Amino acid sequence: MNKQEAIEKIEKEKSTLNGWEELTRNRALDAALTIVRKLDEPEKPVLPQYVADWIEWCKKNKVSLLGAMSPIDELGTAICDDKKVESLEASKWATRNQETFAQAWLFGYKVDKEKLYTVELPNPNGFIRLVLCKDCDGKLFVETFLIDEWETFGKCKLTEAEIKKEFSWTWQFAKELEDKDQEEKLYTVEFPNPNSDNHLVLRKNFDGKVCVSLLHSEYWRGNESTRLTEAEIKQDFEWAWQFAKEVEE
Repeated sequence: MNKQEAIEKIEKEKSTLNGWEELTRNRALDAALTIVRKLDEPEKPVLPQYVADWIEWCKKNKVSLLGAMSPIDELGTAICDDKKVESLEASKWATRNQETFAQAWLFGYKVDKEKLYTVELPNPNGFIRLVLCKDCDGKLFVETFLIDEWETFGKCKLTEAEIKKEFSWTWQFAKELEDKDQEEKLYTVEFPNPNSDNHLVLRKNFDGKVCVSLLHSEYWRGNESTRLTEAEIKQDFEWAWQFAKEVEE
C-alpha cells in the first residue's frame, strides 16, 4: 500500500454522522491523516523500458511478483508468448536487481528514456528518401518518403537496440535525435461512440500509416499502435486532433 492508498483508506473510514462517538472517531482519523500526509514517499526507481513493459504485462495478466521474476512454469514453458515483451531479459534484470524490481512493483517507477535515432539510407542519385521505420508490431522495415517531414514521425524514431536487432548494417547511418526531439509527446485518439461498447480509435497499421479502427478490448490504450505523435495524427487526420488525449507515463 502506498501513501495515497493509505490516505484514501482512512478517508473512507470517516463517518458522515454527527454523534459524539462519530465525531471522536473522525478526529482520531484526521490525526492519522495528518501523520500519513507527512510521510515521505519512497523515491521511484528508474527502470529500462523493457523491464517497465514486463511489469505492466504481468499486472495486466495477473502474474505475481514472484512469477515476474521467474517467467517459466513448472513444465519449463514460458508464461508469456507476447513477442512485444522481452520477458526473459526482463526477468534476468529483475533477478539481478531484486530489491529495485520489488520497489518498482509496489510503489511505481520511472522509465530510463533510451536515446532515439533516425536512419536514412544514402540515395544520392534518387529523389526518394529511404528510411528505416517501425510498424505497429515493432518490426523494422525500409520505407520510402517524398517529403522531409518524415523526421517528425514517431515510427521513424528508433532505439539503438531496435536498429541493431535486424538492421545492424544500417547503424553507420544512424543520426541521434536532439534532446528536444527525444521526449516527444504521444497521444491517443478515441472518437465518441456512446451507444456501443466498442472503441473507435486511430491507430497505425502494419505499414505505419494511421487509420481508423474498431477495437473491442478495453485495454486498447496499452497497444503501442494507438500511441501517436501530433505530427502523425495531423498528417491525414487533422480534424481528429480535437479528440486527442496525451498519454500519461
